Amino acid sequence: MKKKWHALYILTPDERTPPARLEEFAAVTPLVALDQSHALSSIRKADFIALRLPMHERVREKIDELRMDGELARLPVLGIGTHWEYGVDACITEAIPSEDLHTVMQLLCDLHRCEMLITQEKEELAHTKKELDQIADELVEVISLLLDLRIPEASRRGRRVAEAARFIGEQLGLSPRVLCELIWAAKLRELGKSGLPDDILAKSRSMRSESEQNLYDRYPVWGGIALGGMPGLKDAATVISHQLENFDGTGFPDGLKGDEIPIGSRILRVAAAFEIIATAPDRSPQSAMEILERGANREYDPLLVRLMAGYLRITQTPDWESNILRVPLSELHEGQTLAEDLWTRSGVKLLPQGAKLTEHTIHLLLNYRATDPMADAVSIYRQGKEEV
Repeated sequence: MKKKWHALYILTPDERTPPARLEEFAAVTPLVALDQSHALSSIRKADFIALRLPMHERVREKIDELRMDGELARLPVLGIGTHWEYGVDACITEAIPSEDLHTVMQLLCDLHRCEMLITQEKEELAHTKKELDQIADELVEVISLLLDLRIPEASRRGRRVAEAARFIGEQLGLSPRVLCELIWAAKLRELGKSGLPDDILAKSRSMRSESEQNLYDRYPVWGGIALGGMPGLKDAATVISHQLENFDGTGFPDGLKGDEIPIGSRILRVAAAFEIIATAPDRSPQSAMEILERGANREYDPLLVRLMAGYLRITQTPDWESNILRVPLSELHEGQTLAEDLWTRSGVKLLPQGAKLTEHTIHLLLNYRATDPMADAVSIYRQGKEEV
């Protein structure tokens, strides 16, 4: 006897039994379109769904109901009628020869098995990737702490750079994965310094000879090489390797220019430079920002300098963590006040800090981002906390 499958046949309100042709090769479980009492556990072994065409409204509602169950969501649909409809994977007439009917059912069941295998593989890959990311995250933290033994305060500087880099990355609408790699790179940006001789590490830039400074400037490459062989950290290693590239193409190691430089490296260049300058003796965050602005278009991506200025304004707002919210663009509403300048990814300033949002403004923003992407969320003052 030829192999039989299990079919779910959805009866229309006018039907009493499934078509006899289905039972030639399949065990058929009839479902009444209006019935809400069936137990899903008893029908989850089905290989496909069958129904009569044209599709009755109640039948379509029943399919939507079945699709709500994860195990039934991908079941293929066999339609019995003369005209194919949307949502049906195969269409036959009751006059179809038995051999052809068997072939159609076989193909539908093979399709279902393939989709189930693909779904299972995707779930397993996602689980494995999540585990690898967790391992990589823990590895970054361990390396960061070990780096402190060689480069004092490196982990603390790395955390501060990571926070600024995260803000800039979020403003650019970077994906969660790219943001994660950027944060890892920020925390370990000084890793390559661990291989430098003590006497070079102990000297300030002004005290190093030209050959010593050339050697010192290679630390990003060494850090990238060291990190690149570790599981899940290859892209973070690339960000580290190019962190001293200049926007005008005069940087190190490859003389990359503008958008040739990985976006993570450009962000790290700005965030790390601000950290170095702002924490130097007799420097303030404001003076550090002025130096970055003078270096825009030469050392630094000018858009990222502007975003860094926005980060500085926000973090210098009293109790900023409790006074400022990150709100998705889709959830903005009239009357809210921007806590930062709003820029597009291409460098167009759309609205200044302190701008009051209107329904018209929000509508324009949502339409504009279709042609010039911007951050998925913006910083908004909590009600009553606007800066004066």
